[in-house]
Amino acid sequence: MAAALLTSLASLTARLLSASSSSFRAGNPAAATAAVAAELQNLRAVLGGIRALLADAEERETREESVMLWLLELRQVAFDADDILSDFDHALLRSPPPDRNSRKRKHCQDERTEQEDYAISFPPHPPPVLDASFARDILKRIKEVMARFDGINRDRTALRLREEDGPAKPETQALPRQTTSAAADLSRICGREEEKRKIISAMLNGGEKKVVSIVAMGGMGKTTLAKLVYNDGRVEKQFGMRCWVWVSQSCDERALLKAIIENASCGGRCDLTEISDLLTTLNRLIARQRFLLVLDDVWDAERIGLTAILDSVLSAGADGSAVLITTRNEAVAAVAAGGAQLMIKLGGLSTGHCWELFCRCAFGDGGRDPPPELAATAEPSGVPLVVAVVAGMLYLETRLDYWDEVLNNVVWDFEEAEESVLRVLRLSYKNLPAPLKPCFSYCALFPKGHLFEMDCLVRMWVAQGFIQVDDLALIEETGREYVFELMQRSLFQRYAEHIAVDECYFAVHDLIHDLARTILGTEAVTAELEASTDANCTRFCTTSSSYVRHLSATIGVETRLSQLTLEPDCKPDALRSFLIWSGNRTSYIPKFGAYEILLVLNFQRDLFEKPHMQYLRVLDLSICKIPELPESIGGLKHLRYLGLACTDIKRLPRSVSNLCYLQTLDLRYCERLVELPSDISRLTNLRHLVHGVIYKMLDGPVISISKMPAGIGRLSALQTLPLFLASRESGSAGVDELKELNDLRGELVIAGLQCIRGKRIGEAKKAELNKKKHITYLIFRWDLNYDDFDKNKEGSSQESQFKDDEDVLESLRPHISIRTLEIERYAGSRFPSWMVDISFENLVQVRLVDCNNCTYLPALGQLPSLRELEMLGMNKITRIGEEFFGDKGVIFPSLQRLLIMGMHRWEEWSFSRKEREILPRLHELSIVECRKITSLSLYDLGMLKKFRVSYCGKLEKIDGLESCLVAIEEKGRTSNRAGLAVEEKGRTTDHAETSRSAELREVGLSERQRLPAALEYIDIDGCPLLPKISIEPHK
Repeated sequence: MAAALLTSLASLTARLLSASSSSFRAGNPAAATAAVAAELQNLRAVLGGIRALLADAEERETREESVMLWLLELRQVAFDADDILSDFDHALLRSPPPDRNSRKRKHCQDERTEQEDYAISFPPHPPPVLDASFARDILKRIKEVMARFDGINRDRTALRLREEDGPAKPETQALPRQTTSAAADLSRICGREEEKRKIISAMLNGGEKKVVSIVAMGGMGKTTLAKLVYNDGRVEKQFGMRCWVWVSQSCDERALLKAIIENASCGGRCDLTEISDLLTTLNRLIARQRFLLVLDDVWDAERIGLTAILDSVLSAGADGSAVLITTRNEAVAAVAAGGAQLMIKLGGLSTGHCWELFCRCAFGDGGRDPPPELAATAEPSGVPLVVAVVAGMLYLETRLDYWDEVLNNVVWDFEEAEESVLRVLRLSYKNLPAPLKPCFSYCALFPKGHLFEMDCLVRMWVAQGFIQVDDLALIEETGREYVFELMQRSLFQRYAEHIAVDECYFAVHDLIHDLARTILGTEAVTAELEASTDANCTRFCTTSSSYVRHLSATIGVETRLSQLTLEPDCKPDALRSFLIWSGNRTSYIPKFGAYEILLVLNFQRDLFEKPHMQYLRVLDLSICKIPELPESIGGLKHLRYLGLACTDIKRLPRSVSNLCYLQTLDLRYCERLVELPSDISRLTNLRHLVHGVIYKMLDGPVISISKMPAGIGRLSALQTLPLFLASRESGSAGVDELKELNDLRGELVIAGLQCIRGKRIGEAKKAELNKKKHITYLIFRWDLNYDDFDKNKEGSSQESQFKDDEDVLESLRPHISIRTLEIERYAGSRFPSWMVDISFENLVQVRLVDCNNCTYLPALGQLPSLRELEMLGMNKITRIGEEFFGDKGVIFPSLQRLLIMGMHRWEEWSFSRKEREILPRLHELSIVECRKITSLSLYDLGMLKKFRVSYCGKLEKIDGLESCLVAIEEKGRTSNRAGLAVEEKGRTTDHAETSRSAELREVGLSERQRLPAALEYIDIDGCPLLPKISIEPHK
């Protein structure tokens, strides 16, 4: 808690400097303003004192109740001071500059500090900072805070807390912990046989020197597994010298070298102090010996000089030497020798292995089966340390009711067990850098088993002020680095199943969640709500405690509510977070199919009215079926994050535009949303407007809104804008409003491009996409069906409108940093010249979809980095030849996957076989529903691994197929082909598949041909005219 407060205080002090200096820069002569500025300086001194006091309290807070209570009071003072500064910031935000005519916006941005960098609006009424009542209120609150701090400060003497001018980030020290040794109780080890086999195999096979790392969170059995390997008979025989060294958290390079030397010299004392002397001595001890060195529990690779030590010992030892490292930090494994040859990431034990370990520990070495009643109801945690500790509590205990009580409550009701289990986890937390601590503990607000989406969580962290950076533009990137750091430390576990490559989801182990919950303590209330006796309303009482800053409510999946309100005695005005969860919610929102939501929720109208939740920073109502928000939401003047994903919202209330601090507005998958607020441009701090195309299984891509509101281009802080929709409707934004949005990053879909006609064509060039270097995924989309195009629409010919499309696309040249480009339903007859510019060195994926008026393809073969190419539709293409490949250098030098689908008029694929490489890296070629293609040329595609032909009814020959050893898949009616032959040329293949080739009459190989040795299976289906198969297997 203390470290987290230190982080927030650093931000608070910076904001204080900004706020107080701003009032002077405004040049306002009002006495009230000057008085506020003076008191803000006094408040700055108070915050400095708070920061100093926390250094000594950090180590003691988890062990002394009196210190914990004192810290709670101290933290409330800091929160209240932050609220004062927030109100003062809000007043400054609404204040005009002294000379609004001469002060340019850019000049403002150059002069303002990070916390002042807000766009300024000019209200018609006098700014609040000049209002005498406002100033009196601020002064009164500042004096109250300082008086409270004085009282708390007096208590520090009784608590023996020191006020030190220490570093901003106090040094963390390791909790007392027993050192490890190589001795292992083999009777209490189970479930790691496969990991043990992999490690030993890596160590024993081959003569090269090796580094192996075991990575996992605390308590997963890293040290135990290392002991299994170390004491294996084969390992003892292989290595003439074995050393086991426990690396303490406070260990540095000198201490580690001494420990290794003393271990290698069989306990001899080492009195050397110079690093160079220590390295020389160690190298002499291990010279030309095959050794195994185990470094157990490495925390910080840089602190112990791991790279230098590994380089030294591995160069001195004989071939076949090995180093085994156990660590919680994946970064340590990456540092080791430039990356360990083998990294073992330990997961949880299976239920069977958990019970096996439990019984060994609970019943002694003899072991026995668990009582059937418990085995049927209790679910082991999967963490070996937890299993062993709980089993130790039940050792030789025979009372079944006691067993049931312990297993149902795990370890939390028993002090000894809690200390044993939490020691490792708390040590992991203690070792975190101070900025990461509040980020980690914030995860306790989410239900156990929650699947976190990285970007969403990072934006919540930003909203709470947890992330500290000098450059505000990098704040989200820093947050993502925080996530990866927590993953490396095994506090977060990456979740990859069913997740898109460009998205990052992760989970938190239940035990880690419990740790976060204990750290957050009384500042958070999490509750499960069920329907009350009044079916139309559930009353939610948080607590009357002023300590509560975060509120999270999970509503059961069977609960259907029409109204939620707070009890009269609740005090929500101090809340910073309010999150509502459906019982079946995860943060992963599927992109395909309907998501059945059981929760229906309407808020009581006064819930957001002052003073309720006036300091709320995060409000997340995602996946609640709320049809509307009350106008009172505009009173949440400090709100930074508003999550409404997967709701039934149709329109946002106009008052949303009063949320001048709002950074994130999440409207993903709001299928009923018909418009964005017309005055959204007032949200000048908005960084993430998350609303885009909704992809449905049956309906395809759907865009629910009809326009982007005019003025959106003034949101210059925007980084996330997945969709920009061009429109002809009045009050809509033109594409040229993208001009100033140069911080946009990630994915951008520009849809409705058919609306840019005639005089509006200039909008495309003014958009200046070529200056948006952070956009990596760009989709251009026209929404007209050009097969049914109205030739007389808008008084112009079809050809002239197609020419307009060509001019628009030519003007929308992206930045060379683009990685993925999609063009959908483009109606021009030619593609833009910039598409074949070799300066697009980062372009790795191109999709051309239903560009049905194009008669030839661009020379994409010249793009140096293109790895995936998909061409779908393209109904006027009849030939693919030299114009597609280009005539310079290697053709498609990086392309690995090529899909051609639905090109119904394509008849020929041909190119000249000159002295040049063509498609040297192509692995997969798929040709689907190209009904007129008669021949294919596949010469020299030596890397081809999969070749698929489906529904190509007129395909007669494939030239060069014999030069490629491929996995062949034929589907559909390749009616004119009578047979198929594949000749092996010393390469490998995976499988061959032929199905639904109704006219196929022969599958066979000539006498000189044979099946590839790597062929695993043959599947022949739906070939009624095939009388027999003549195949001689490869011998």
